[in-house]
Amino acid sequence: MPFSGYFAIQDAIVVILCASMGFSILRRSPDDPTRWIPFNKYSGARWAVGIAVLLVSVLTMQRVDLPSYYVISLAGALVFLGGAVFFYGAKSPMSSILLEDPERGAILKPKGLYRFVRHPLFFGLFLCSAGFPLYLLSIPGLVVSIAAAFPLLYYSSTTIDAQWASRSGADYDEYRAQVRLFIPSLKSAWKKETKEKDVQRI
Repeated sequence: MPFSGYFAIQDAIVVILCASMGFSILRRSPDDPTRWIPFNKYSGARWAVGIAVLLVSVLTMQRVDLPSYYVISLAGALVFLGGAVFFYGAKSPMSSILLEDPERGAILKPKGLYRFVRHPLFFGLFLCSAGFPLYLLSIPGLVVSIAAAFPLLYYSSTTIDAQWASRSGADYDEYRAQVRLFIPSLKSAWKKETKEKDVQRI
């Protein structure tokens, strides 16, 4: 394959991030602690689709020593890394959506990435699933990402959205009306806390 290996370091970073994200959606089996299983059936489906995107992309990659390839590959790497930022940012202590109160139950308290999009983790996974085949210049991999990963992640978002709404009540309806489901937006960021501060000043 006429490829100089210029992206060797980037390859290592992408592989490590892929393995880390794949492992993070698994948990130990309650029946057998030595076995790792998906959190739920949707996690299993997302894991399977992710593996499919990886395999198709690797098997159909078109790596060549051409300037145009490096530009496209670099763009794919940036998209992938952006997805990783959303994925790990959503799982970090700096981002949260619901707080558990012993007396009041689940309280809506969006912070971090959840102020700009209701499901930053799934958005991050989609960016990774689209960026990886683009990084390898794999058209079939990109097709699998758009045709399989996007619908699954979008459906997962709507499913969990309904669960959160049932737990937090009317506050979530207001949050849902203001903040987008899947695509982040600074314009539609959650502003309820700001409004509450303004009321206190008045």
